[in-house]
Amino acid sequence: MRYWAFLLFFNVAKVLCEPKPIVGGRTAQPNTYGYQVSLRYPDINKTPWHFCGGSIVTIRCILTAAHCASIENRKDRDITKTLVYCGTLYTKENRYDNPDIYEILWFKKHEQFDPESLLNDVAVIATKRQILFDYYRVWPIHLAWSRPADDQFVTITGWGFIQNDPNAIPDKLQVISSLQILNQNKCMELNPTRPGFPAKNVTSTNICVVGSPGQATCQGDSGGPAVYNGKQFGLVSFGSKDCANAKRIALTCVCNYIYWIQRQVLYGIY
Repeated sequence: MRYWAFLLFFNVAKVLCEPKPIVGGRTAQPNTYGYQVSLRYPDINKTPWHFCGGSIVTIRCILTAAHCASIENRKDRDITKTLVYCGTLYTKENRYDNPDIYEILWFKKHEQFDPESLLNDVAVIATKRQILFDYYRVWPIHLAWSRPADDQFVTITGWGFIQNDPNAIPDKLQVISSLQILNQNKCMELNPTRPGFPAKNVTSTNICVVGSPGQATCQGDSGGPAVYNGKQFGLVSFGSKDCANAKRIALTCVCNYIYWIQRQVLYGIY
């Protein structure tokens, strides 16, 4: 009797104490988000580590956040050594995983990107060789030319921290499908009080989303796609340092940069 009581207590405690994925999300199913990529950089042991997300938009181009390429404070990092991992669910290579890995040709930030306010937080990466689309594990995503209406539910995927701990990196891709578009004026009213994220950060080029308490993106999700009705309308830009208590998540609105993205894509195919 004591054994069964202990076993019941252990299982309940295990469920209650296990960290929640992508801060309130769930583990993605295989072959569901083939447009999602992981941007990785070799550490001192030459082991690639995940630092940002991105999305495949053409056979040579990846869309991500400009701040993912900001290396002004990391003089030891050569951004051109970034590797693009496609067709994978995992943050670490293992026997269950067979990712397609691409070296990059260039990493183009928006010319007017401001690393302080994160204005114009958009970038395009060109790979050295064409990305192979098998439409089973890997495929591109279409970009939206307009914003979703307020209160619509959207999906965000990524490998960001699953809690406010740099060691809390998920083994597999995480997804939140219950985030809602927040009215722009309401978003402006939810001004974070901590330095570095003033209300002016949220501009007409941003879209805000909000989830239930405990649901949010976190460090490592930056640059990842926000999708509505099968099209990418945004990419993760900034939120709150306290991810689990974020009042809102600010996305870069794709439709505001569609022509800029097209110009980079045209340049990237040659």
